Amino acid sequence: MLVAAAGVAVGGAAVSVPSAVATVGSFQAPQPKQSPQPKQSPQPKQSPQPKQSPQPEYSPSAITPAGAISLKLGSSQVSHGAPLLVSGQVRPARAGVEVYGQQLMNGRWTTMIIEKDQAIRSQPDGGYHGQLQIADTTNGPTEGKVQVRTCTGPFDNPACSAPATVTVS
Repeated sequence: MLVAAAGVAVGGAAVSVPSAVATVGSFQAPQPKQSPQPKQSPQPKQSPQPKQSPQPEYSPSAITPAGAISLKLGSSQVSHGAPLLVSGQVRPARAGVEVYGQQLMNGRWTTMIIEKDQAIRSQPDGGYHGQLQIADTTNGPTEGKVQVRTCTGPFDNPACSAPATVTVS
């Protein structure tokens, strides 16, 4: 490598000339400019897919039960095997709404079986009254404190009253 530096005095003043660096024996060719990428040809058309039935859009109102229901017990104590009298209101008020009872068993709400001819239906003012039968557990008769509630709407997403406690003896 050859390096040259120079300093020159002109008219009594010192003038500094920057050093020049030269490399001998290697040469770098200038880099060519990047040419723009050629446009891609359009993709070949694929055969049309068979039409699928459209999926329904998620709508909270489609799965959320409309309205509310209240519960009033005829008594807070019932004898084993005796029916439990219930009454309350369905809102908004409308006639013919089926009301069913649920009982808390082993940590899960279980729907009480109601005979078809004994179904509880609301009146035009939204009021209802009927009888529910406390179910026995698989381990024997139900005794002690039992939580019950009344519900309306689909079994997988019902509108239910607040639970009430009944003592079964």
